[in-house]
Order: sequence, then C-alpha cells, then structure tokens
Amino acid sequence: MHIWIYSLVLAVALIAPQLVSSSFAQERLPPPVAKNIKSAAASGQHRSYSLQSAVTMAIVHYPGHVEEIIATAVDAAPQSRDQLVQTMAWAFPNYKGRILAGAGYLETSSSSPASSGQSKPARSSRPVETASNTHQAESDKGLYWGVGGGIANLMDVELVESEDITGDLGVDTGMIVRGVLGYDFANNFRADFELAYRKNDIQNISVTISGISAAGNLYGKITALSYMLNGYYDFDLKGPLKPYLGAGAGLASVEGISDSFSDLSDTVFSYQLMAGLKYPLSPRMSVVGEYKFFNTSTMHFKRANVSGDYFSHDILLGIAYRF
Repeated sequence: MHIWIYSLVLAVALIAPQLVSSSFAQERLPPPVAKNIKSAAASGQHRSYSLQSAVTMAIVHYPGHVEEIIATAVDAAPQSRDQLVQTMAWAFPNYKGRILAGAGYLETSSSSPASSGQSKPARSSRPVETASNTHQAESDKGLYWGVGGGIANLMDVELVESEDITGDLGVDTGMIVRGVLGYDFANNFRADFELAYRKNDIQNISVTISGISAAGNLYGKITALSYMLNGYYDFDLKGPLKPYLGAGAGLASVEGISDSFSDLSDTVFSYQLMAGLKYPLSPRMSVVGEYKFFNTSTMHFKRANVSGDYFSHDILLGIAYRF
C-alpha cells in the first residue's frame, strides 16, 4: 500500500552515504590502491598490460587522485612512462592535463610525450598545476546511450464519471523498460531523450454509486508509453559511486484493456523526478540504479465518459555507455 514511501526511503538511503562521505574524503590515494599499482608494475611477462589495467581501474574509482595515480605508476615502472601516458590520455581525454602533470610532463602546444624528441623534465614530487586539475565529472563530454528495466509500482487508478459515480482499478506491481539517448556536458549537467514502456495487470475494481460501494474481479492491463526530455545533475564526489538527481517532462500515451472494456486511451502531459547512482565498470560503461516518480495530468477516456489519474513509483537497473 505504501510501497512508494519505501521506494523513496531506499533512494535516499542509497544517496545519503555518498553525500556524507564527501565531507570526509581522503586527501591521499588509499594505500591498497597504490599497492595494487606497484604489484602490477612488478608483474612478469604481461607487466605493461597489468599496469595499464590497474591504473585504469584506479582512475575510474578515484578520479580525484589522477595525478597521484599516474605518479605512483611512473615511480613503479619509469620505463613504461611514455606508453602509459599515451594510453591513459586516450582512455581519459578529459583528464589529459592531469595525466601529463602526474607523469612530470609540461603540457605545451608544441610538444607531447609521443612526438617531442626533446628531453623530458624531471617529475616534481608535487604535480604541475594546470587548468585541468579541477576535479571533473566521471563522464567525458559527448553522447551517451542507456537501457534498463525494472519494477513499475502503479498506484490504484481512480476513475470518475460524475460526483455520484466513482471507481478504483486495483493493479499489481508491473514492469518498465526504457532506453535513452543523451548528451553529457562534462560540467555535472547532462540531458537525454527517454522512451519508456510500463505495463501493469488489473486485478479488481470497486465502484461507488451515491455512497453505495461494490467490488469484484476484473482482469486486464494498463499500459503507458512515454516520451520524455530529462535533465540531470551528477554529484562529483570522490569514490566509485556517483549519485545524481534529475527531472523530466513530456507526453504519455495511456491505455486500459480488459474483458469489460477496450480502447480506453488518452495521450496526456507527463513529468517525472529521478534519483540514482552510477557505478563505473570501465572508462566508458557504467551500471545505473534509479528511483523514478512518474505522474501524468488527468486522463479523459471519452469513449467511457470517465476520467482517471496515473502515477507510478519505479525502481530500475540498467547500463549507460559513453561514445
């Protein structure tokens, strides 16, 4: 009955620890991470590959320590510096300045580790300050897509024919699938277009006529196909988990079908609020968990001469991939 309350509490419980932890963020790279990088640098035949993998995962999980991660890797394997810098700058183009600083290179318009034949300056114990040293969002600027699915907790649909005749459709917990195509501005803001489909089974109906109520079984389904434009703010915190908040607006085509009625449909304005967490699996791919509150304006089913409300509390799991 109150599953939407539990869903909201769950979303807050997931995000709150991340917001609190930012106040106590570590000033230096955690020792186990540095140890893992050094162990990879000391490995045998596949040392270069192991070092690059260790550094990649360290940057993904601790983007606030890019300079220190690169410096640790260069200290452990100085002979791999050029190759490491080239690979990491390609994988994390938004962090290029910080990668060069951590490796001890001076970033100029006329030289680079790959092309300059001049001798490299000695790496300082403190990274060179550059404009790129500001801690940035995990996702680079550019397009991304995502897919996901989960639980659609549609609240009972209230139907109104007149002041004296009302009804409620009892529905089961249903499903939602969605796909998004968006653009990340790399300044904590991103936007996307979302296409989502929800389906919930109808189980019963209760009708009240002039204060007299009756109830019975009714089998059918309610579907909603929504077209939404969304905007998000990504919290740029230290650590692998990235919380975000979002809101969107658009249109939803809602339809009800059962043994007793058909073709009850309407297209109405809709809006939604989102709270979620992203966890990176690679520099370009993340797994996403999201809570979504979805609501529409009042629907008017002209064929049956009734009006109704539609709102749902959804929990989704999916993936996002940056081009």
